[in-house]
Amino acid sequence: MTKQKSAVTLATPLTLEAAQDGVKIKFRNMAKSFVICAVNGGDGACVRIDAGAARTITLKRAGDKAAFYGNNDSYYGWNGKRFVYSNIACSAPCYVYGNIMSLVACDIFRHDIFKYVKGLYGDATFYGLFKDNEFIRNKKGAELFLPATKLTSECYRYMFSGCTGLTKAPALPAKRLASNCYGFMFQGCTSLKAAPLLPAKRLEEWCYNHMFYGCSSLAKKPSLPAKRLPEFCYYKMFEKCPRLR
Repeated sequence: MTKQKSAVTLATPLTLEAAQDGVKIKFRNMAKSFVICAVNGGDGACVRIDAGAARTITLKRAGDKAAFYGNNDSYYGWNGKRFVYSNIACSAPCYVYGNIMSLVACDIFRHDIFKYVKGLYGDATFYGLFKDNEFIRNKKGAELFLPATKLTSECYRYMFSGCTGLTKAPALPAKRLASNCYGFMFQGCTSLKAAPLLPAKRLEEWCYNHMFYGCSSLAKKPSLPAKRLPEFCYYKMFEKCPRLR
């Protein structure tokens, strides 16, 4: 029996799929420009989420999908009074998969040259994007891609912090890191069973600090090949992970 390949590839935009009827997805957009949400490939609806606004999209049936597109260097910004971050929240379980870069280069996605989208440009690009979203889940055979090999300061900081339903982390292929790029990234992901490979050999200060803090199901540390260790690069990286060996 031939094993079928997943239809989810680097050409798949960031997608949330309802695991049950009536899931509500709230996207708070703090980027400088709008985001488009296409429901069921645009057949259901296309919702524009303006800068500084929040919209709620309802997925009526299990299996309905919301795909997100944007052309923003960062989803972290200033609202005139304080720094704020974009956030995606769900009301009930939903699967998350596809290429996160559809939020920063959707024009390239439309022209099918997605394989060249490998760099981030704005600091704190996806800071806190799914923070405290306890309802996002991994879907078997459908990967969540974070393919950037050029990172920026704090680009993934707090991105999945508090996502207690995640059991698998996305691959992190960057071999050269930026300051605080992975700080608190999976903090409190209590269902996370394995850490991704961490191939970086060129680190920056605070790059891994608190990355897996409180990941109580994590059972094995990844290899850490870097030889030059900047200040606080591993600070509390695996603290409160009692099952680690």
